[in-house]
Amino acid sequence: MTVQTDSKNRVVFLDNLRYLMVLMVVVLHAAVSYSQAAPWWCVKDATSVFFDILMIILDVFLMPILFFIAGYFATPSILKNGFKQFIKAKFKRLGLPVLICFPIVTPLFQFIYHYRSSNVLIYKSFYSYWVEYMQIAGEFYTGVILSFNRPHQSHLWFISLLLLFFIMFGFINKYPFFNLLKDFHVSLWQMVFQWPFIRKSPSFKAPKDFHASLWQMVLPWPLYANQKKEKITKMPQQPSTESSSKSLLTFLVAIGIFSTIATFIGVILLATPYNPDPWVTIGNIFQFQPQKIVTYILCFCMGVYAFKKGWPNAIRIPGHPALWTAASFLLSLIMLGLFKEVMTNFSPGKLFFCVLARSFLCISFIAAFTSIALRYWNRPSRFGKMMASNSYYIYLVHFVIVILFQLLLSYWKSGQIFLKFIIVCAASILISLGISHYAIKPYPRLSVAGIYAIFLCLLIFIKF
Repeated sequence: MTVQTDSKNRVVFLDNLRYLMVLMVVVLHAAVSYSQAAPWWCVKDATSVFFDILMIILDVFLMPILFFIAGYFATPSILKNGFKQFIKAKFKRLGLPVLICFPIVTPLFQFIYHYRSSNVLIYKSFYSYWVEYMQIAGEFYTGVILSFNRPHQSHLWFISLLLLFFIMFGFINKYPFFNLLKDFHVSLWQMVFQWPFIRKSPSFKAPKDFHASLWQMVLPWPLYANQKKEKITKMPQQPSTESSSKSLLTFLVAIGIFSTIATFIGVILLATPYNPDPWVTIGNIFQFQPQKIVTYILCFCMGVYAFKKGWPNAIRIPGHPALWTAASFLLSLIMLGLFKEVMTNFSPGKLFFCVLARSFLCISFIAAFTSIALRYWNRPSRFGKMMASNSYYIYLVHFVIVILFQLLLSYWKSGQIFLKFIIVCAASILISLGISHYAIKPYPRLSVAGIYAIFLCLLIFIKF
């Protein structure tokens, strides 16, 4: 099966998959208001266990798939632009929107939370709250976020963290010392995980290949760095072999294992009954959940690895999409059952197996979605191109729109929560798409000016 590309050499099925994940992020945020799983959400309404399950399942794979796709496109982007232009473009694309959106989105979210909790009476206006909030943000606090009064980036955490990943990727590709670390891990990977398949290859020459991997690991840095000064300068071309596909499957299994260990350690060390899903902030610039950060790094690296190995043209993930879909369904049931056990009768053993099921469910979902998209969603269309080009801005602007509709519908006491949920989803997606397509993309500066004009009105007129 040939991978379709558009006129700009974009991979069609991954662009389609990315905008689908962004739309599902909107669905996730729309569901939070009707779930008991997120008491920190600013607008709470009637709840249903359906939305608890929906949130838990969506949270498993949405961000990992987005990090995977970002990692896949990282190499062709730096090949096209070079290191300096690559970093400059990522700061403009990712860093600037965070700087623009942070002073608006996060204070408004937390102000609504306090308003709904009747804790905002200590402030005479939204302006006084905003000033105090930004003063706290300017402290550049680093550590675990233990109070809701601490600034949180809301949905912008993904963009700022992705920027950090791109910066690290650029330096790894640029400088010999980072290349040394990269090749050290590649050699270690070959020795530990790929060994069963390498030794079966027709071109394998034992013990030469084993010694080569070992030598790459222990060779003195000055000598080795001189040999590895060249960075990636061309697109990878890999032959299609059965061993390569098995190697990719082994890579997925290894990611599941590492993700399980890291998540389990993070939960044990940092989670508490009062803060079961902790967040860490680094100077209020980068924020992440420590129990998930390794999974995100591994998924980003998996995208880089997939491109390097020529996926999906040269190698494929073994197994039919239906098999991966069935595995995802089965693992979802197992994880939900274990999650219920952990919540009702906690023990470290139950927690470990719950985390294990969740980690491999994440891998299964990645394999299922990419396989299905490659097989059935690999043709360009005007609608798909339009949605893919607007997906980033939909992600940026949807958050406030979701909250406002949830807030308005919360006063509809007789309204059925499933109907409210559908209204929030549909309205947020359509309005976000309209703002992106008809305002932000054609008139970016004017759009930013308009947004800040509306925000200034909120600062002036919201008073108590």
